[in-house]
Amino acid sequence: MSMETITAPTVAGLDFGQPVIDADINVSVPNTEALLPYLDAHWREYIATSAFKGAVDSSYPKGAPTSALSGTTGPDGSAPGTSLEMVRKQVLDAWNVEVGILNCYYAADGLHNPDTGATMSAAVNN
Repeated sequence: MSMETITAPTVAGLDFGQPVIDADINVSVPNTEALLPYLDAHWREYIATSAFKGAVDSSYPKGAPTSALSGTTGPDGSAPGTSLEMVRKQVLDAWNVEVGILNCYYAADGLHNPDTGATMSAAVNN
């Protein structure tokens, strides 16, 4: 059995003759610091003064062929879906998406403290 490599689209502005709605645009939080502007002072201090690293579990292990399309990693090695520029280029512009629904990968359910999980989930949604 051979595996076929599927790559991200390279053609920009595909015309399907009708509006495109993408209901499954997958994005990721690049790091905990990206959420700081969406947290109140208590949680910013907690993150700064503790060993909290954020959600570390992932349903999509790095390097697994089912985790991401080939070519979707950022030029700086960042994880797929962490760069707005890459999402614009590879999804929104490539497919002429007019409406998109983001599905963010952040394993808040893996955080042991339920208050922390709820707070980090709210920050991701904001």
